[in-house]
Amino acid sequence: MRPIIGITMGDAAGVGPEVIAKALSLEEIYSICRPIVIGDVGVIEQAVRIAQVNLSVKCVHDLKDANFEYGVIDVLDLRNINL
Repeated sequence: MRPIIGITMGDAAGVGPEVIAKALSLEEIYSICRPIVIGDVGVIEQAVRIAQVNLSVKCVHDLKDANFEYGVIDVLDLRNINL
């Protein structure tokens, strides 16, 4: 079974969200782990647009709701940032 890897978003105004989007656009990541981003879904959606990657973003409130599938970034939404 592939391990679940939690990826903290970091500073919403920094480059972390874009780096995460670029990294999760690599299909091989999903062959070695089940990544989930911990942060704000709106910021990750914005990062996907800025990074110009063909990914969708799924907001999850519980780990059991995550799909862990390539093409979709699962985000454990903390709902703590006002955009």
